[in-house]
Amino acid sequence: MTDGCILDFDGIHAGIAGSSTCVRFIAKGETMECIEIYTGGDGHSLFRHIEAFEVSPVYFKGITVSLSSPQACESVLLHEFNSDYFLGWHNPPSRQYVVVLAGELEIVVASSETAQRFAAGAVFIAGDLHGKGHTTRAIQAGRALVVNLRG
Repeated sequence: MTDGCILDFDGIHAGIAGSSTCVRFIAKGETMECIEIYTGGDGHSLFRHIEAFEVSPVYFKGITVSLSSPQACESVLLHEFNSDYFLGWHNPPSRQYVVVLAGELEIVVASSETAQRFAAGAVFIAGDLHGKGHTTRAIQAGRALVVNLRG
């Protein structure tokens, strides 16, 4: 390939212009899989796997990078939590991306006996804006980046 390619080293993407070999191509339409918490028809929250952040190669300042389209957000918060953190049944104020930076969180929904755990590096979407909601507790103290989306 003479006009560049996308490389992937342990999840970090880099582009090399004029390269003739690539470790891994990032094709248009590639997505990130994550878990979404959403409200079912019965008003109870559920978990589902979804594909988010469709990426495409973009030429930027002399290199090719793999980027998704921008998404408007209302606010970005850093949430620090202790190991004894527990938030009872609640709904998020808006659809949220939650990126666990350190520690581990456990989410429980009413419709499931099984909790989902999210350790450092995990991304989940809190989108159960109505109904009973979910509980959140810390398994291990840490912090999370919370991105409140618009609309």
